[in-house]
Amino acid sequence: MFSQLLTVASFCVFVPLATATEVCSFPRDNGEESCDTAGGLKFYFDVNTGVCQPFRYSGCGGNENRFDSAAKCREACMSGRATGTQAAKAPAIKKCLSGVRSAVDASQRPLDCSKCPADHACENGVCCPSKELVCNQDYDAGHYGNNLSHIPRYFFSKKYGNCMLFTYYGLFGNYNNFETYNECVKLCKS
Repeated sequence: MFSQLLTVASFCVFVPLATATEVCSFPRDNGEESCDTAGGLKFYFDVNTGVCQPFRYSGCGGNENRFDSAAKCREACMSGRATGTQAAKAPAIKKCLSGVRSAVDASQRPLDCSKCPADHACENGVCCPSKELVCNQDYDAGHYGNNLSHIPRYFFSKKYGNCMLFTYYGLFGNYNNFETYNECVKLCKS
């Protein structure tokens, strides 16, 4: 019997699903929407910012870039890595007259007016998104930067037809992000 077990065991090979480097490069995956298992707050490594970010996990599915704590995420994905974010090196993002931020390229540099996308217009030398684009986006809390900011901001809710408060984490996000309630109302409710 021992020789039979040895024969079977010699054919079994452990193959990891993904290396730590691969796991850390997977995108955030909230998991399956229809899930009966309780999820909760988890952390994933964001390759764009170089920081472990919090997210709400559904409890089912998803990928391996999911950690129970920020410390476990950092241990797996940031050991031996330089800390900081790409955004920390990027120039300041200019604001449009409406109060929203101007369009930027992949390096977070303001877009030249000659490169404005179809749903943007040149305004004082920067590409600014159209009212329709801004006001039809869902809010995006963005990502944590080095200082783990929690910034109160306003977004226009299509569902409620009004501007509402949300917490912005300080990096990235989208255009539907106003510093004041009045800026939001002025653009999206007029």
